[in-house]
Amino acid sequence: MPIDSTAKIAGPGFASYNAAAYRTFFTYCKTNNCVPDITTWHELDGSLYNDWYTRYNNYRQIEIDLGIGKHEIFINEYARSSGDLGVPGNLIQYISRFETSKVYGSLALWTGVGDLNDLVANNKTSQSVPGISLNLPTGAWYLYHWYGQMTGNTVGVTLPSTNGSLRALASKSGNTVKVLFGGSNPASAVYDMTIKVSGVSGGTATISVTRSDQIALSRMFRDIPFRSTL
Repeated sequence: MPIDSTAKIAGPGFASYNAAAYRTFFTYCKTNNCVPDITTWHELDGSLYNDWYTRYNNYRQIEIDLGIGKHEIFINEYARSSGDLGVPGNLIQYISRFETSKVYGSLALWTGVGDLNDLVANNKTSQSVPGISLNLPTGAWYLYHWYGQMTGNTVGVTLPSTNGSLRALASKSGNTVKVLFGGSNPASAVYDMTIKVSGVSGGTATISVTRSDQIALSRMFRDIPFRSTL
């Protein structure tokens, strides 16, 4: 009698996705009736930028070939050990791809305890600098804050390139559409872009634009020109 009959098993949780290894693993699991409920692996290097959809599609094809059904995917850890944490333009590379593919993921713990993976600042130096403010939100904190505020249903986003540096995801709830976009490469680059929202009816619209950079307390509001084509 199992201790918890509702518990779910996740695996294999390899440090990276290996097509041959995953096919071998799930072939064995099918034969021996031990296919995990949730499929897991890690995304800890920059190859995700170009190869995520290749890996995702490869795994889904394994499920089809073996006839084991479609399983939930959970990325145990994502983000590189340097260059990604605290950088919203890099982290949206992961978020947008995972959201498009409808998989779950957990941000990797590369930094010291207390800074929430560089989502807050100054905690590391607080012991040596009396009176310093703690838990100051970084630009990445606002990225996840805005992402968490997205409700309703995700809607399609058309980008200039599947694997280009510009990434975006969008949601629609009632009459509200939210678009999260960014990811310039290099970080100092400046690009002109046009955002077109289609399929919305009505004669007027209220548009707010908020920007987040790779700095603490970086929330900035700006009035920008736009053309409404509703």
